[in-house]
Amino acid sequence: MGKYYGKENLTHVFTENITQTQAIITGADVNHLKNVLRMKIGDELYVSDGNGRDVLCSIVQISDDKILDEFYKLHY
Repeated sequence: MGKYYGKENLTHVFTENITQTQAIITGADVNHLKNVLRMKIGDELYVSDGNGRDVLCSIVQISDDKILDEFYKLHY
């Protein structure tokens, strides 16, 4: 597992593309995570759907237009 330091120290992004086990990040967040924060496969972040669902995720795939994350822990 990656380097989990606590919720307050992790990057947090919002997406509507959350399934039962994965989150897909698209749009401007992809550029920000890849090129500004220089996140890599295995890095952890929180993903929220805007409806009170926060998910601790690990990046498993990075492409030019999307980042795919798998869930570690679901928070409501």
